Amino acid sequence: MQQCDYLLRQIEQLGRVLGKILADLLGLKEQGKAHQGLVFAVEQFRDELDLDLGKLISIPEEDFIETLTGLREWNADHLVTFADILLELAEGHAQTGEQERARDLYRRVLLLYRYLDQTEAVFSLERAYKKERILKLL
Repeated sequence: MQQCDYLLRQIEQLGRVLGKILADLLGLKEQGKAHQGLVFAVEQFRDELDLDLGKLISIPEEDFIETLTGLREWNADHLVTFADILLELAEGHAQTGEQERARDLYRRVLLLYRYLDQTEAVFSLERAYKKERILKLL
C-alpha cells in the first residue's frame, strides 16, 4: 500500500512540475522573453525532473514516443503537457530565428499529438487545431 501511495505522489508531482514549467513558459512568452523561457525550461527539466531536455529532444524521431512512454510514470496527461511545452519552445525558437530547431520541435509535437490521438478515447478539438497550425508552419 505504501508503494502505491508513493507512486501516486510521484505521478502527481510530475504533473505539477510539468504544469509549472508550462505556466512559467507562457508567462515569459507574454513578457516577450522567449529566449529566457528556453533557458528556464532546460534548467527546470534538469533541476526538477532530473532530465536533460536537450538529450530528450535529440532522441531519433522513430524512438521518441517509445522513450517518453518508458520514462518514469508518464501518463497521457503528462504527454499532453509535455507536447504543449515543446510547442511553446518551438515557437520561442522560431521567434529567436532558430528555424531549424523550431521545425524539429514542431515535428516532435506532431508525433506526440498523433500518438495521443491514437491512444486516447476522447477526441481533442484543441489538439486537432494545434496539429493543423503546426502542419501549416512546416
